[in-house]
Amino acid sequence: MQVTTGDRVGRLIVGQPTRKTRKNGTIKAFECQCDCGSNVVVDAYNLANRHTQSCGCLQRERTSGAKRLHGASHTKPYLAWQGMLDRCYNPKNKSYPLYGGRGVSVYLPWVESYTRFIEDVGYKTDPRLSLDRIDVNGNYEPGNVRWATATEQARNRRARHDNNTGVNGVVRNKCGSFDVSIRVDGKQKTRRVRDFLDAVALRYRLEREHWGSNNP
Repeated sequence: MQVTTGDRVGRLIVGQPTRKTRKNGTIKAFECQCDCGSNVVVDAYNLANRHTQSCGCLQRERTSGAKRLHGASHTKPYLAWQGMLDRCYNPKNKSYPLYGGRGVSVYLPWVESYTRFIEDVGYKTDPRLSLDRIDVNGNYEPGNVRWATATEQARNRRARHDNNTGVNGVVRNKCGSFDVSIRVDGKQKTRRVRDFLDAVALRYRLEREHWGSNNP
């Protein structure tokens, strides 16, 4: 991913290109303006990879927010909120490539306030529920976030990055036929079908049988 003047990366608006001095020379960078009003010079590499998405205010707010909400820090909703932010803004999180690395971001008022997040999404403690995006390619924002069961999330999951048909749960194998898979009660069930359309129809039938899906 490349960035150019005028692009937005998290809270930063990318400005004019410049250079930053390092021990072994200079590197390409950009002058950026943060939503908080601060100006900062950021390495082009860190912008392109979304490693830097603010002037530093985002991390400060998250740290101070954790201190203010000490009593809530071990509750399920708080951990879900914290995990959402970490997946989107912490490059060291193992899931970052699937979230922040793909450009998935969090509605700014939720970043700044756990209380606002709970007001919009609701306070849920049911152990069967976890945070889910309705549009799996969209952001964490009002109207696109819900508390959902594992089954509901599995039904909503986007096709795997190595899926070669574009249909979730249907993969063309080396023999030229198609493997149709579905997860039920934590176990993966797979059947092999020769024709692609038959494979898609089988997948939808299995979804209706096991998940109650409304697919045709």
